[in-house]
Amino acid sequence: MKKGSLSGHFILFLVTCCFLMVSCGRDHFNQGTADSEEQGQVIIKILKVGDLQKATIDLMVDNFNKEHENVKAEIVAIADSSRMEELYEIINTRISGGEIDLLFLWDATDIWRYQEGNLLEDLMPYLDKSENYSLDRMVPNAIKCFQRDGGLYGLSPYFTIETVGGKASQVGEKAGWTTEEFIAWLREHPECKGEMGLAKDYVLNYFILKGSLNRYVDFDQKKAYFQGNDFRELLQELKELPLDEHWYADTWYEEESQDYERLEWIRWHNSSSYAEMIRNYGEDLTFMGFPTTDGTPCHYMSSTSLSMLGRCKHKEEAWQFMEYVQLHFPEAFAGNEFWMDQDLLEQSLSSQIEVYDPLHGSVTFTLSDHQEQSLRNVISTMKIESLEQRTVWNIIVEEVWPYFNDQKSLDEVCEIIQKRAQLFLSEE
Repeated sequence: MKKGSLSGHFILFLVTCCFLMVSCGRDHFNQGTADSEEQGQVIIKILKVGDLQKATIDLMVDNFNKEHENVKAEIVAIADSSRMEELYEIINTRISGGEIDLLFLWDATDIWRYQEGNLLEDLMPYLDKSENYSLDRMVPNAIKCFQRDGGLYGLSPYFTIETVGGKASQVGEKAGWTTEEFIAWLREHPECKGEMGLAKDYVLNYFILKGSLNRYVDFDQKKAYFQGNDFRELLQELKELPLDEHWYADTWYEEESQDYERLEWIRWHNSSSYAEMIRNYGEDLTFMGFPTTDGTPCHYMSSTSLSMLGRCKHKEEAWQFMEYVQLHFPEAFAGNEFWMDQDLLEQSLSSQIEVYDPLHGSVTFTLSDHQEQSLRNVISTMKIESLEQRTVWNIIVEEVWPYFNDQKSLDEVCEIIQKRAQLFLSEE
């Protein structure tokens, strides 16, 4: 036997074993589905990515299956990927196979990737017929996330708010700032800290451009202006700013860190986070919003999404599961979530809020009238980030950092961003 031939046979043996294991696993899954179908059950398959919301969606599936004899929900999980385009390709492949009924997405903005190809079912006819749930029950400003041209293409039992805030004593009590005012504030507060650090590209992408992207892109006319003076001067000014880029996430919520000059990038899905921050601060939080061209506070809402595919074979049963999640998720995860249901949201905002105290464990906290109204103002004015905005924003995230790290010149970076953004806009 030649040297190395044993290892070659061994590798072949392993590959064969892996193939057999996968085949057996697939056969076992298909056999389980076939057995269920033989028993008269309708199988609803839900596609989700990796461990996305594993505890919540798994519990909903388990509870639904216990309470329904003739319909069974099954999760089809696909591996996550750090490359978004690769992940979208995997999802597209599974959808085109025709075996998926419901699509569970982390970010509701992504539903428009699929609706533009007419792959999603309009849920309004099902909602109109429902005796248990209606559009009138949902928070108007939040449900817009799933609506287009009179159609409804996804649902979620709760939503998340995204905004910028800080201690009232440090950022002021009046909400809203322009990009110029925001940069001036940073310049006046060089000791200011951020939970994830205030690296130049992070400040640009996660603070400034969230509210001011339309200053450099005309989405209506499909024109990008990233080689213009405004964007170039913004990058140059940011690069010269003295910012604390250190990471503070490990100690951000400890008592000694509460005295920091702080800039909060907020992504909350419950009022407990708000109450806990106020309690830790010992003073009010001002929701400044992302900086905008005219200083109007900019707050966003985001959400997970459960959508029905147009190819779904058992649409009434799929809707049955979707409705079940809307109605029973709040019962299973009772808390001060930002619920999509208006009555439940009202309860979570006006009731005593449970927060965690490191010394005493769970304690209750009641928002003052001013604090409660500040949160209500954010919810009533929050906007939806469009897929076009998100795509251009992602291009900048990917391409701008080499300028701040001195790996590429200003001209090079602006040219790359301009070409990629304009190509995307032209193809839309």
